[in-house]
Amino acid sequence: MCSLLILKTGFQVALLKGCIIDQWPCADNKRCINLNHLCDGLLHCTDGSDEERDRCASMECPGNGWRCGNNKCIETTLVCDGRDSCGDESDENIDLCHSWNCSRGFWKCQNGKHCIPQERVCNGQINCKDGSDEVNCEDWTCVEKYWKCLDKSKCIHYTNVCDGYRYPECDDESDESVEVCQNMPCIGNSWKCMDKKTCVAEDKILDGRRDCPDNSDEVLDYHLGRTCSEGEYQCDNLQCISADHLAEICDGRDSMFGWLGCRDDSDEAHCEEWTCLPDYWKCADNITCLPLIKTMNGNPDCPDESDEMIIYHIGRSCKEGQFKCDNTRCIRAEDVCDGSIIGHYDCYDGSDEDHCEDWECIPGFWKCADNIQCISTEYVCDGSSKYGCYDGSDEVNCENWECHEDYWKCADNSKCVNVNHVCKYGYANCDDKSDEHNKLCGCTEDKPWPCIDGDGCVEANKVCDGFDNCNDKSDEFADVCVKWNCTEQLWKCYDKLKCVPVNVVCDGMTDCRDTSDEYDELCVAFNCLQGTVKCADGKQCIDNYTICDNEVHCSDASDELCTAPCLNIHLDEKYIIKRCSEQNDMCFPVDKYCNGIADCPYGSDEANSDCSCSDWNLVACKLNDTLFCIHPLWMDVNQTRM
Repeated sequence: MCSLLILKTGFQVALLKGCIIDQWPCADNKRCINLNHLCDGLLHCTDGSDEERDRCASMECPGNGWRCGNNKCIETTLVCDGRDSCGDESDENIDLCHSWNCSRGFWKCQNGKHCIPQERVCNGQINCKDGSDEVNCEDWTCVEKYWKCLDKSKCIHYTNVCDGYRYPECDDESDESVEVCQNMPCIGNSWKCMDKKTCVAEDKILDGRRDCPDNSDEVLDYHLGRTCSEGEYQCDNLQCISADHLAEICDGRDSMFGWLGCRDDSDEAHCEEWTCLPDYWKCADNITCLPLIKTMNGNPDCPDESDEMIIYHIGRSCKEGQFKCDNTRCIRAEDVCDGSIIGHYDCYDGSDEDHCEDWECIPGFWKCADNIQCISTEYVCDGSSKYGCYDGSDEVNCENWECHEDYWKCADNSKCVNVNHVCKYGYANCDDKSDEHNKLCGCTEDKPWPCIDGDGCVEANKVCDGFDNCNDKSDEFADVCVKWNCTEQLWKCYDKLKCVPVNVVCDGMTDCRDTSDEYDELCVAFNCLQGTVKCADGKQCIDNYTICDNEVHCSDASDELCTAPCLNIHLDEKYIIKRCSEQNDMCFPVDKYCNGIADCPYGSDEANSDCSCSDWNLVACKLNDTLFCIHPLWMDVNQTRM
């Protein structure tokens, strides 16, 4: 296989460059990383060579997984499931999903965008955004362990069929009907109640709670001769305690108060003969079983307090990876000499913090300069004192420190950063910001232009826009802007140093440093954008609605020379300008005429003689007994057409 070939190559290179088997050397030769970290979507090499796209593209993911666009490997069942499992949304790409063949046991929605587990098809809940998983259910065959309601509208889990629940799962209630339940055998570890309809789980029999509608699961006469399965414990009342709850036996607690033992308390009746489970200890009374972790912890738990008497624990041996306290208590070896203070010792007698000068930290831990405290290597040179050495020695001489395998070294060698935080949030954790450098992390589609100092990326429409978007101001450098092609809807000034929005070209205000966006020869030939009109001198474009509004917008004041008819000035198909009257030079959008509100100085826009809607190709309508003229596109459901 391709991946195997690459791994073999990795072995050979590693041996040549000093890395051990199962390690891979970074291209800068500064570090060896675990082979499992190669192309895992996280940067472990300072130079990012472990995540180079060309190398990773040729490597297969473990277990026939799927490689994301950011090199991360995910299970194939997570591809096109409607959730961003990659973190870069590459597993939910629309083009990918349309051609994607869903994994076995999954079903593709009709819109081709998502795969859902087959058990969610026709389950009465919409799981596809287009609702296709709940269509044509009468033709759908339920998957294993699911049962189809008699009306064929839904599949439900077999454990919900004839379970006696007061609210049936099927809309037609067939899952609890007599005709179905009397003839259906109980499935799996279930028992049929004496009503011959309801099935209850075996572990609910004789547990002190009624589960059968007729209470037959709690009537002893119906269960005489019952035997429990292998690994279970049988109570005197024939109740079975599952293997998962054997710790409840001889634990000294009364099951009647909600514990999981026998309801008749017989699990506390034969304790002299009972052998406690592994990792449990029998009190000196030979009755009560106690978790080992509760012995010699300073808190008596046995009725006779023998768990805190050292005489009963002499000769105890601890497991591998544990440390034996002077009082015989066993604790994790990593908790020894961790700097715990009085009142927080792991050994009740404090012996875990004694003689630490002679204690050798376990693998994966580092000894502070005080020769007393051990801390995890992941907290050495992490730039934080939270889990570090009390004397601060873990943050000294970091330039010579080899970071923990799950950490990445900043370029200035001053700090180790968790690999999950490198190139992930856009927020630099390194003082030199190298963990977010665009040469390492690359830029995204929405911010494709890399700042020259490496500190961030910029949107294409903000390059050479006259504003500094990079900290080093490189997006406005002259040598950059001269070569830069302005994006759509932007116009490049003649000096090639700035891109300005097209809608500010020839608007009467200079936006280019060289004023080229307002040059007369440019504006005379410039085609005004939709919704704007050119002034009489041909040098300026203004918004249509500003014509004849008693405010001068054109430099030649031609927008207020309102002796010509306004009717022929069209803003768009539903917006026409009309003059107030022959005696007034003001014009208003036609939708303000005959709308019940006077806008013209003398109210001529509401004069009855002038309110013929048909003259303006408008529609007459009535709202609250008031006549209006409006464009047909503006008709509202609350308006009545006349």
